[in-house]
Amino acid sequence: MRRAFPFLLLLAGCASTHPVAEKIDMALPDGARVTGGNEKDQGTQFRYELQYETDTKAAKLAEFYKAKGMDALVQGESMNAVGSSPKGQLLKIDAKDKAGTHQVTVVAIQPKDAPR
Repeated sequence: MRRAFPFLLLLAGCASTHPVAEKIDMALPDGARVTGGNEKDQGTQFRYELQYETDTKAAKLAEFYKAKGMDALVQGESMNAVGSSPKGQLLKIDAKDKAGTHQVTVVAIQPKDAPR
């Protein structure tokens, strides 16, 4: 957990109310437990990063994101998805198995001139 976000400990498990989760234009799967997040102003764009864990298997995560219009690839117990959100954010999602639980990182890039 990054020192800049100590309040995230209080928000773990509150995916729909996490400040970064609210800015990413993509729903999280049921049972997702938010473990961290940050945002950066990169000049012409915003970069949002959210970490969550879930008991959902890689194949089910891929199905979830494919149903949202993303391309997803499963390799063993890892999953990668790329695509865009309804509001035009570029999304990259990586899930890796850690002792039976998937650690998922969602990165969203949004141009500053895009609707928020």
